[in-house]
Amino acid sequence: MMRRLLSALFTFCLLLSLSSIAAAGAPADFKVVGYVFSSADVNAVPYAKVTHINYAFARPTATGGFNIDNPTNFASLVSKAHDQGKKVFLSIGGGQQSSTDNFAAFAANASYRTAFVNNCISAINQYGLDGIDVDWEFPAGGNNPANYATLIGQLGTAVHNAGKLLTAAVNAYGANADVIQSSTFSSFDWLNIMAYDKGTGAANSPYQVAVDSINYWNVTRGLAASKIILGLPFYSSPGLVAYKDLVANDAQAPNKDSSTYNGVVEYYNGKATITSKTNLALSKGLGGVMVWESMQDTTAAGTSLYSAINTAMAAYSGGSGGGSTTYSPIADTYVRGGAYASQNFGTETTVEIKDASGDYQRVGYVKFTATGLTNVTSAKLRLYGLADSNATINVYAVGDDSWTETGINFNNKPAVATLQSTKTVTSTSQYYEFDVTNFVQSEVSSGYQIFSFAITGPNTTQNIGVHFNSKENSANKPQLVITN
Repeated sequence: MMRRLLSALFTFCLLLSLSSIAAAGAPADFKVVGYVFSSADVNAVPYAKVTHINYAFARPTATGGFNIDNPTNFASLVSKAHDQGKKVFLSIGGGQQSSTDNFAAFAANASYRTAFVNNCISAINQYGLDGIDVDWEFPAGGNNPANYATLIGQLGTAVHNAGKLLTAAVNAYGANADVIQSSTFSSFDWLNIMAYDKGTGAANSPYQVAVDSINYWNVTRGLAASKIILGLPFYSSPGLVAYKDLVANDAQAPNKDSSTYNGVVEYYNGKATITSKTNLALSKGLGGVMVWESMQDTTAAGTSLYSAINTAMAAYSGGSGGGSTTYSPIADTYVRGGAYASQNFGTETTVEIKDASGDYQRVGYVKFTATGLTNVTSAKLRLYGLADSNATINVYAVGDDSWTETGINFNNKPAVATLQSTKTVTSTSQYYEFDVTNFVQSEVSSGYQIFSFAITGPNTTQNIGVHFNSKENSANKPQLVITN
C-alpha cells in the first residue's frame, strides 16, 4: 500500500512539474524555421530543433514552371520530417540572377502566373507539403513590384484554398524590401526576414541589423509582429564559411563573433549573439526565428547555435514578467586629456579608452534611455571591440545625465560614481559584457529612465589602447540588455 501511495505521489509531482515546464518558455506558436539545402543528408537534419523546414530550392523557369533540386532527396526529407511532426515548405527561387530573371519574366504574364500557381498546387499534392515559400529576393525595378503583388495575391488564394500556408523570404530593409507592397501582407502567413548579408565582414549581420529589420517591417511598414520571422545566419563573412567549420578550426569560436580562418578574419554570430537575437524576437512578440542554413551548425549541444536558440526559448518567461529588451545608445563618445581636453569626439565611429596621463588619456561615455521598466532582474552593458593587448576595463555609473554627445569634452565631463563591473578586454574582436544591474535597478526604483556609464582603465596607467565600436559605427554598436 505504501509503495502504491509513494508511486501515486511521485506521478502527481512529475505531472505537476511537467505542467509547470509547459507553462514556461516561448509561446507555443513561436516558430524555428530552418532552411535545408538540397544536398543535405536527410538523416542528419536537426529535426528535433526546428518547427518548420524550408527545402532549398526549386528553380523557377521563365514560363511558370520550376525544377526541384534533388527531388528524391526532397521526397525523403518530407517523409522523415512528417514522421517527427515537422512541417515542410518548398522554397522556390534563391539568390541567383537566373531565378530573379525568371521570376520577373513569368510574373509579367497572366498565363505564366497561372501556370506557376497551378504547379505549386501540384507540388503540394504530389509531395504532401505544408506550404510554399517564395524566394524572389530582388524584385525591385520596372514593373516587378506590381507583378510581385499580383502573383502573391493569386498564389495566396490558391494555397489557402488548399488548406496550406504561404510565406516568402524578403530583405531586411532597403530597395528590395521597399517594393514589397503592403497589399501582399494579408496573403502571407509570415515573412522570413533575411536579417543578414547587409555588408561585408562585421557589417554582415550584427545585432543592430536584427533591431533595424524589426523596426523596418513592424514599425515602418506595419507588418504584424506575429508575421515577422527573424533570420539568423549560421555562416561567416566575407568567406561564407559554415559555423561548424569555424568551430572545428577554433574551439573558442562559439564564444565570440569573429575568428581567423585560412588567414582571414571571419565575422559571424556566436552563441551569445544568437541568444540575444532570439531573446529579441521573443521580447518583441515576433512569430519566430529563421536559420540559413541548418546544416552549417555543429551537432554538439555545447557549441550548437540551434541549441542556443532552443535554450533561449526554454528560458523565456514571457511578457513583461521576464523578456529581455536590448536598447541602443542615445549618445556615446570619448574624451581626451592634455592638449585635447577641450576637443569633442562625438562623431567618431569608435569609443577610445586608454589609461594614461596627459594627451594619451581617454575615457569613454555611453548613455541609454529605457521606459516602462518596473522589476529589473538583470542589466548588461555590451561593448564590441578589442584591445591592443590584454587590458583591464572598468565601467562606472554616472549620476549626471546632462552631458551631450556633441558637447562633452575632458574639461566638462561628468564625474564617475560607483564602480559597476570590471573585465579584461583581449585582442579578439567580440562583445564584452559588463554587469550593471545594481545601478539600473537603483535608477529605476528612483523613477529615472536614463542610464549613463563611464568606461575607463583601472587608474594604473596601463597605457594600452582599447577600441569599442560607437553608435556611429556600421556594425556591432553598444547595447544595454535589460531583463524586466
